[in-house]
Amino acid sequence: KSFGDCAYRIQDSCSLKDVNPHTPLIGYRQVSKGTLRLVNVAKASDAVSTKFEFKSGDILFGKLDAEARKVVKPDFNGVCSTEFWVVRAKEGIDQGFLFYWMASKNFIRRAYRGEQGTAHKRAKWEFMEKDELDIPSLQTQKKTASLFEILDNKIQINLRTRLLLYQISEL
Repeated sequence: KSFGDCAYRIQDSCSLKDVNPHTPLIGYRQVSKGTLRLVNVAKASDAVSTKFEFKSGDILFGKLDAEARKVVKPDFNGVCSTEFWVVRAKEGIDQGFLFYWMASKNFIRRAYRGEQGTAHKRAKWEFMEKDELDIPSLQTQKKTASLFEILDNKIQINLRTRLLLYQISEL
């Protein structure tokens, strides 16, 4: 199936004057390069321009310099920079599976190759809609996503342990 057959791009824009100032905001700097993790979360009151609304579980894909691999799946509702695609899986596609597809090196490379623009190149949705993948059954998608999530959580635990051990060694 093509990526376009599997995913919706959500473009629910909002004016910040209509948003609670304490609403979580994810800007481009809040997403760590290449790690699939948030560095931190800002507040809507910290922003000045129009943003996209997202729901818990939506995928945010950084379209500015796709090679930076700024892809996250927040577990809360909020607003984000328009430098992100807000993506939801279509029926028959697991959201977690879609997330790991979008975070894969092949998807990132293709998005980077399809970037357009003059000063700042951006991945183009219309180009990526054609990206294809053999899609397994929904049950297999869920198992695959679950396995990757377990591995991601293990990596996060190991990173926190390493940081704690480093902090202890500095005492």
